[in-house]
Amino acid sequence: MANDLKTYGDLKAAIKTISAGQRKEKIGGVGLDAIIGQIPVVGNIKTGVDLVRAFVEAPDTKKTKTWLDKLQVDDNMSKIIDNAVENGFIQYIGKEIENQQDSKPLEQDFNMNQKLVNYLKTNYQGRTITGIKENKMKQLKLKQLIKEEIQNILNEQPTQPAQPSIKQTTASKAYQQTAQKASTIQAKASQIKSINDLPGVFQTWFDSLGLKGKPGINQATIISKIKETLTKMGVK
Repeated sequence: MANDLKTYGDLKAAIKTISAGQRKEKIGGVGLDAIIGQIPVVGNIKTGVDLVRAFVEAPDTKKTKTWLDKLQVDDNMSKIIDNAVENGFIQYIGKEIENQQDSKPLEQDFNMNQKLVNYLKTNYQGRTITGIKENKMKQLKLKQLIKEEIQNILNEQPTQPAQPSIKQTTASKAYQQTAQKASTIQAKASQIKSINDLPGVFQTWFDSLGLKGKPGINQATIISKIKETLTKMGVK
């Protein structure tokens, strides 16, 4: 394409020019006002992260007919990926763009879907969604891939050895109750079709703990502990 951004220097210049409010300028022959006309939120960007977020969140039907369209993620894929995970990915790509040499050419085979797959694989214990190579994928197929991956994780969990027949005691009853709760949670988890099903699994798990109504148990404490755990797991 004759009029297009050619290098990472052009991309950075576009970000800087837009953030300065100079929307009528052209970079690499590309009119910045035309880009903003297609994706208005671009007019508010200040950083590379802002630019990436604007295109990731833009509908697939919105096209600028420039290299920037390569920053879009398939809409169906974006719907299924957890918001916190997607935000971490956006931050990663934005920083990656900012750290590139200005003279480096923009890759014509740049593929955001594949980069997201690689990001998941690197940051989430090797887990990823495979098979996403094109810009379009049916949502049903994508959900099936995620469901299969969750089932694989469940299948890898060690199973409890068969318990010998023993006299029912307080301890043995407690063990059976715990095992039953674990089975219920596992069954609930196996029904996950998308990230929107996660709250149901969380509720089942939390109810099994018997902590509701206990002193010191409130939303602030629970959210704090969840955030602390996610941070340790590397989830931003």
